[in-house]
Amino acid sequence: MGTLAGFLKENRKQIKTEKYVASPQFIDEDGKPLEWDIQTITCKKDEAVRKESTKQTKNGTEFDYDKYTLKLCVACITSPNLNAVELQNSYGVMGAEELLSEMLLPGELHRLKIKVQEVNGYTETMNDLVEEAKN
Repeated sequence: MGTLAGFLKENRKQIKTEKYVASPQFIDEDGKPLEWDIQTITCKKDEAVRKESTKQTKNGTEFDYDKYTLKLCVACITSPNLNAVELQNSYGVMGAEELLSEMLLPGELHRLKIKVQEVNGYTETMNDLVEEAKN
C-alpha cells in the first residue's frame, strides 16, 4: 500500500469503544463491577463541546475547564445511556451532566474525565497543561 493510500479513510484503523470501570458502586448480578463504554469523538464535535464551555465576559473569553471535561464525558460515554429519562429520574436529576455528577463520587468523576481525555488522544490532560502554564 502506497504512502497516500494508508491515509485514505477506508484504510484508517478504527478505534474501538473502550471499556472502563468508573465505579465499584455499580455491579452486575454476579457482583462484578459494571463497565462503561467510552468512545472517541471527532474534532468537530470536540470543538462544539469547547464552544458550549466558553462564554463571553466583559473581560474577554472565559473557558470553563470543568464544564468542558464533564460535557466531553457525556459526549463520549455510550453506556450507560446518560440521556435515559428512567436513569435521570432514578437520581432525581434532569440532564446528562447533572446525572453523571450525581452518580459518581468526586474522585471517580475526576478519574473518568482523565480516562475520557486519554481515549480521545490527549497524552497530557488539560489540567496538566493548565498547571504547566501556571509555572
